[in-house]
Amino acid sequence: MEKALKTFLIGVLVIQILIMPVMTSSSFAQVFESQVSPPPSGITSPVLPVVPAAPVVPSTGSSLPSSLEIQPGNYFTDDMGNLLMYVNVWGEVGDPGQHIVREGADISTVISIVGGPSTEAELSKVRLIRHTPDEDGTNSYIIDLKKYAKVGDRSAFVELRPNDTIIVPEDRTIDTGTVATFIGLAVSIATLIRVF
Repeated sequence: MEKALKTFLIGVLVIQILIMPVMTSSSFAQVFESQVSPPPSGITSPVLPVVPAAPVVPSTGSSLPSSLEIQPGNYFTDDMGNLLMYVNVWGEVGDPGQHIVREGADISTVISIVGGPSTEAELSKVRLIRHTPDEDGTNSYIIDLKKYAKVGDRSAFVELRPNDTIIVPEDRTIDTGTVATFIGLAVSIATLIRVF
């Protein structure tokens, strides 16, 4: 009876050791895929469509902010006259890539447009990289969206400009599920060693 029990335990532990990596990777993939739901059919982005147009050149008395330097290819308009621009979003968001947003959109709006941050996002280290450096030569900013999410303070936000790139990095800390998996595997191996 004791030998049969040992054989059974060894079999269960070997199966657990062999199956654990497969189960962990497939369950991770299922969880990751379930974080982002696809948009309804026919909708590719919750922003206005691209309408090819001539570059916007403000006329005298224009309502455009004087701080904007309008250059061909940077801004364009849609049929309703909205001023639009391209912004690149990389990293841990629902739909990374190049997106069209309205002039004046802030970083939280753009992150929302692209499906929000994934559960793996490190929101305290979001980087904004300028396509063209600012007047003072700065071309990279770190923005703490985690702080914004807690207190709603937008004072650290930087004005987005055409072709800027927002990078939402991956959180590299180990989560409790991974730790629990490794502990369970270690206990299984220790039990297997003790049985022999």
